[in-house]
Amino acid sequence: MQTLLTLIVYALALVSQSLCATTQTNEHNDQRVDSDSLPKLTLFQNRIDELIRLRGPVDFRLAEQWTALGFAQQTTGKHRDAIVSFESALHIERVHKGLHHPDQTSLLERLIESNRALGAWPAVAQNHKLLQFINERGRIAGSPAQMRTVKQLALWHLEASKLPTGISPFSHLSSAKELVQEALKPMDVKDSDSALTSIELLDLLAAISFRIAQHMSTWIGEPIHGVTQETIVASSDMDASDLIFRQNFIISNYTGGRAALERAREIAVAQNIKSAQARAEQHLGDWHLLFNRRQTAAKHYQTAARLAGEAGINLFEHPSRLPDFVGGSETYRSPAHNEGHVDYVQTRFDIDRKGRAKNVRILEVYPTGRTGMEHDVREQLRKTRFRPRYESGRPVESKDVEFRFVFPRNEKVHRTGGFTS
Repeated sequence: MQTLLTLIVYALALVSQSLCATTQTNEHNDQRVDSDSLPKLTLFQNRIDELIRLRGPVDFRLAEQWTALGFAQQTTGKHRDAIVSFESALHIERVHKGLHHPDQTSLLERLIESNRALGAWPAVAQNHKLLQFINERGRIAGSPAQMRTVKQLALWHLEASKLPTGISPFSHLSSAKELVQEALKPMDVKDSDSALTSIELLDLLAAISFRIAQHMSTWIGEPIHGVTQETIVASSDMDASDLIFRQNFIISNYTGGRAALERAREIAVAQNIKSAQARAEQHLGDWHLLFNRRQTAAKHYQTAARLAGEAGINLFEHPSRLPDFVGGSETYRSPAHNEGHVDYVQTRFDIDRKGRAKNVRILEVYPTGRTGMEHDVREQLRKTRFRPRYESGRPVESKDVEFRFVFPRNEKVHRTGGFTS
């Protein structure tokens, strides 16, 4: 048991903790408003003023007008104004349709988009909390719409564990895991659609389990004995019970993540879905490569390549940063536009057959002169493992791979009580 724990902790310590929460910045000026859009904004506002005068401030027709105004403001970069408009529409929807009507979902997603653009992470967290409330009470349990939102919420918590939301990383990760586990309980794999949904959730569960194990193996904050989803019990020193709890927690998430990937493979085989079988084998290979078991990983990759060929797809055309169980190299948002609104480091490097970054070159740092970010990225790449590119069933070197590390800014942290780590 101790040997297994040592192996797991060692491997997790070598794997990167993602620096690129690819997000918009926390505090930036709204984009310049196109002069052609000003008449449209004025038109919507005039309609709203007229409706309020004739019908009152909560007339049901106002919801559509506030939404249209908010959308126009959002598309022109006026995110603070858009938030006010969407919140006004949301209030009217709740007055007329109740507190958990699913029609509020699209408004909440718009609010999330604008709050993300402003880097208002505590507000984004609150928006997701309300989205979960609506999803649990306003939708049929196990429906496709509910499952999509469960996945969206779990992905948010996985991302938010590295953002200054004012909520502890462990709470976010625990919430993500609980969401996925609850969604998997009633899943009845009876056809290809339900099978694919189950496989997606199991892949996500593996990603969460890996992140929890990684967090516990590298984080040296408060002790975690007596942990709950809402808080972490802090004390001045870590006692033996804390250490044992941490060790058991790491092992349980390591074994649980691998079991989730193996269950995904079983479902794919039972349903005879070749493409899903190929990806399941690939993910199992990723899992073993992350823990430095290269030979076992290679066997899974060879099986994955064969199954992918039978399915007519290519899963190894490009190298991929690990972990990558849910796609996008565990990155859930597209990078923000450059335009001076994000901090980033643009890199170029080679990836050898073992999945290691070599010959790292820094192409650009924004803002200029941020040598600390450059150092962090070099250290990150030293620890990061990549799935190598494969040709004819064998790993090959990849030259001149470009990767952008995007950093969220934290200017608003002091206004929201700080970031609990």
